[in-house]
This record gives sequence, C-alpha cells and structure tokens, in this order.
Amino acid sequence: MALQGNLRDFSITEILQLIGQQLKTGVLKIRRGKKLVEIYFVDGMIVHVYSNYRGKKDLIGEIFVKGQLISQDQLDRVLRIQKQTLNTWGKSWLNFNCSGKKTCSR
Repeated sequence: MALQGNLRDFSITEILQLIGQQLKTGVLKIRRGKKLVEIYFVDGMIVHVYSNYRGKKDLIGEIFVKGQLISQDQLDRVLRIQKQTLNTWGKSWLNFNCSGKKTCSR
C-alpha cells in the first residue's frame, strides 16, 4: 500500500506508528520547500535517516522527543553515548536501549 498525502491529515507520530505496526519496508520522504528528509524502514524498523538540512529541531532525536517517543533525558543520554563512541545516532540508541541486557529484541 503506497501512502501519499499531507501532514495536516496525519501527524508524523501516527505515520511512524502505522509503518512500525504494519512492519512496512520502504522510504518515507518528507519535503518542505527545498528541505528533504528520508526515513528508511525495514520490517517497520528505522534503519537509516537522510536529511539535506540539519537544523536542531529537525534532527531525528528532537523529532522523537517532540513526538513523545522518547524523553529529553533519554535523548541527552544517547547523545552522550554518541559523543563518546563516535557512532551514529541509531547505533548509540541501540547501545543505550540494550545496555545491561543479555539480548536486545526489536
């Protein structure tokens, strides 16, 4: 099922939840003027994010906080891990989310 529409109809949180719940694979492209964000999914999981604009409010961690998917405290801790390890935000999130666990499930 291909989706196309306006973000006035659905919030980004609702779209991400739909993709995750339905285990979709593909690319969600969000455009605003010359700004472009592409979020890549495999089986409902975000595997890569590309943006041609890097304003603070447009970073994936800030989007997750604004959408109440994670707390500001969680974001701050993940950013500290990212700074220490020089990993991508996604790998840093996995390190934070899976720390202290023998296995880490999706």
